[in-house]
Amino acid sequence: MKNQETLKVKLEQTGEGQQALIRFRPDLKRHAGEEATVRVSLRCKPQHSNPVNKKIDLLKQSFTVTDPLHTLRYKCPRRLFTYRGSWIHLLARVTIVVGKDRYLENFEVPLDVGSSRLSDDISEVVHPPDEFSMFRNFFLLSGDSQTLVLFLLGLIAVIGLVTGVIVAWGSGGGDSSDGAAYFLGVIALIGFALVLLCWDKIKSVFTPELGVQFVVPGNLSKRYRSKRKIRRNSHFTVSDWVNGIAQTDLHGVRLRVLAANIERAPYRQMVYGGLDEGVIGWFKALGSHHDPEGRLVMKQNSMISRPIVLYDKTVDHLPAGASVGGYFNETLDLEPVFTDLYPPDLIGRRASTAVFFHGLGYYMKFQLMHPTLVDLSFEVDSAYFDPTSFFSEPQSPPPPPVG
Repeated sequence: MKNQETLKVKLEQTGEGQQALIRFRPDLKRHAGEEATVRVSLRCKPQHSNPVNKKIDLLKQSFTVTDPLHTLRYKCPRRLFTYRGSWIHLLARVTIVVGKDRYLENFEVPLDVGSSRLSDDISEVVHPPDEFSMFRNFFLLSGDSQTLVLFLLGLIAVIGLVTGVIVAWGSGGGDSSDGAAYFLGVIALIGFALVLLCWDKIKSVFTPELGVQFVVPGNLSKRYRSKRKIRRNSHFTVSDWVNGIAQTDLHGVRLRVLAANIERAPYRQMVYGGLDEGVIGWFKALGSHHDPEGRLVMKQNSMISRPIVLYDKTVDHLPAGASVGGYFNETLDLEPVFTDLYPPDLIGRRASTAVFFHGLGYYMKFQLMHPTLVDLSFEVDSAYFDPTSFFSEPQSPPPPPVG
């Protein structure tokens, strides 16, 4: 008998919410009088060639096979939903085991979320290109940062000069043995790796002191059971999160606030030589021939999806000495976070394995973009949000004033 004829699952809407109607038609000739176990589970499956799947059991129940049709009902919790994204798939499954036979059927529990505010170009919204002038940024840095940048640039120049001299010596009739060639290659690789490392360091210190400060309002808390969380009815202005005194004239500065879901799941990847990938790992592995077949290690991947823009404003001229918050004092509407994003659902997360977990998270991010200066950003910890507000009904607007 085919599985779809033996086990069928249908989602029904009742006055108390959604329930899964499970119909099981056993083969009485084979299983009459045997004990059957039914499980309802929520599963997270990464879209990867070497995925690390995860499931949690929502229901486990046993019954004795006696009838040609067994009907079971599972009341779906309000927080239960399924999701199909770019990186992960959350699906609900019913599994019935009787004797040596196993039957399973997937079913969907859709969640009604908005889509009118979703942005089409994810990369442009989440990771906007940063075009800046290194010359202008340098003179906006503090004295210590300028000294560090000059030191790193000098170090790069010295390494390049030494490497060039050694290469020139080798090509000008020096010892051309394999050992010398290998040594020159190692020196060149060292110089190249240090240039990359120093370049990243230079970029990291190129954060000019513009006077713009990102803050979390003092009435909010990250504590798990705290009532001081961001909810549907929370009221903020943008200046509650961004303030300070401008240290230089800012022309064409743009402030954008966005929120998004984050799809998370681990996967397995082959690593050779016991080292992680990357320039440093590859350099350390140079000349190493142990563990030629490699080994599988677990890595975490996350993907931002469903971004929404909560606020977007460009100021033509923000003069030095002006209050930054005074130019961004509009209301920050956070209602779309709870209507257009999926609620957090981290499957199987435990404190001992907090690095590797599955499911959906979310975040909010402030982006301060400037045509010639290095852009600034600030990510708000999702712990400041109240996850139960994702499942609460939106409140009615206040009545209009009388008179």
